[in-house]
Amino acid sequence: MKLTFYNDRLMSTEFSTESGREYLTKLKEHTKFRYDIDPHGKFRFSWTDPKIESEWLKWVRDNS
Repeated sequence: MKLTFYNDRLMSTEFSTESGREYLTKLKEHTKFRYDIDPHGKFRFSWTDPKIESEWLKWVRDNS
């Protein structure tokens, strides 16, 4: 599992699981997210808070 924080707030998560179909069904009931399925059938899920991500991208642009 990968968790990304910006200013002490959870901005995004990413993880993969072998039981993706079951997780996908439950996740669709509660949130918006993205997912991919690799050639071996393993699911990779990711979720991002668009507001926090936008703040972070602005910070990167301003400080790069």
